[in-house]
Amino acid sequence: MSREIKFRALHKEWKTLDKVISIDRGNNLVQLEDLIGNCDWVSLGDVEVMQYTGLKDKNGVEIYEGDILQRPSTINKEFHGDWIRDEVIYKPGTFFASHISSERGNLPRGYTAGSFLDSYFDYDGELFAFSEDYRPECEGEVIGNIYDNPELLETPK
Repeated sequence: MSREIKFRALHKEWKTLDKVISIDRGNNLVQLEDLIGNCDWVSLGDVEVMQYTGLKDKNGVEIYEGDILQRPSTINKEFHGDWIRDEVIYKPGTFFASHISSERGNLPRGYTAGSFLDSYFDYDGELFAFSEDYRPECEGEVIGNIYDNPELLETPK
């Protein structure tokens, strides 16, 4: 199964989250397309570029680097509460779900539960290996991102 490669970018000044059409590293530029189809070339230094993971949440929303996911707590509910939040981060070659908090806020920021973003998904091994159309079922949902929703990075009191 191949992963679709695409990006989005947050323009730091405009505070818009736009589709990346093209990246020109030689000239340090990125071409953005806004929601109504207007395109502009801007400096790479003016944006935060986020890569698509190739995965979608339980509502069919594409998951990008920098997104904040919330999933039901399935183990240690008395410790975590009903939900756990993670930030999607990218380290060379792999996307991770880096722990932010839980309903009860018992774990410090940066704790990585399950580590790989794939821990959000329920896989059928045979279908995953042999079907190009198979998409694993996701337990979590995108509830925001680190740029538009910094309050979601805080641990509940």
